[in-house]
Amino acid sequence: MVQKSSFGSNAAARWVYATLACADAVRRPGGWRPALALSAAVLVYANGLAWLAGPRQVEPNFFTATGNLLTVPLLLLGVSLAYRGRWRALGLGCGRLRRALGLGVAAGVLMALPAAAVFAVPPLMGEPLRWQIASEMSARDVAVRLLLYLTVGTALFEELLFRGVLWDLFVRARSTAVAWLATSTVFALWHVVLTTQSVAQTNVPAQLAPLAVVLGLLGVFGGGLIFGALRLAAGLPAAVAAHWAVNAVMLAALLGR
Repeated sequence: MVQKSSFGSNAAARWVYATLACADAVRRPGGWRPALALSAAVLVYANGLAWLAGPRQVEPNFFTATGNLLTVPLLLLGVSLAYRGRWRALGLGCGRLRRALGLGVAAGVLMALPAAAVFAVPPLMGEPLRWQIASEMSARDVAVRLLLYLTVGTALFEELLFRGVLWDLFVRARSTAVAWLATSTVFALWHVVLTTQSVAQTNVPAQLAPLAVVLGLLGVFGGGLIFGALRLAAGLPAAVAAHWAVNAVMLAALLGR
């Protein structure tokens, strides 16, 4: 019994040590300016892009179709140049890819279930939540969103940006705990215009719209915290997989209403 307990303690200690080592790997001191500058830039980019694009459509217009998708190669190029040989600082190479993806998908599905339940029986409303865009989607539209826009333009792009680059900058400026909270906050603010537009395209009564926007942003903040936890536990791929799974389940919950 003593030997088993000791073995279990040692295994747990090794896991905690590996997690923390991965989280703060290749830490290099840095000031606040890079983290704050990038935060400001991404908020202007995301909310400005959403404002220029206007309300989202079944077939994305020029701005939404080319925005993140065209920015992904630029982000990947910048990351490859800036982080050459320091992939662990981005949460990459911290564990087995298959385990990370499986954990991420499972966590994402669980994260999305409360939202799906709210969509089915929204508080203060006498009918299920309906999103105009989802009701107009064809099978092709759903496939394109799931396999392209939600995968590359949303999950990969946003997680590499927030739980990858921005996380590392905040870690270098202060600590992992600060990075966890700061990236989740910026992540929520990134969605201000998108969330406002999305609520406006639902059957939420006008008097409840501000509350719905606030609750939606709080949900995004909470999601950011969980994505950060997954990054710590299994690396950035787990956060990417969870982000995609959340969006996929929420979209499925809104289809056909």
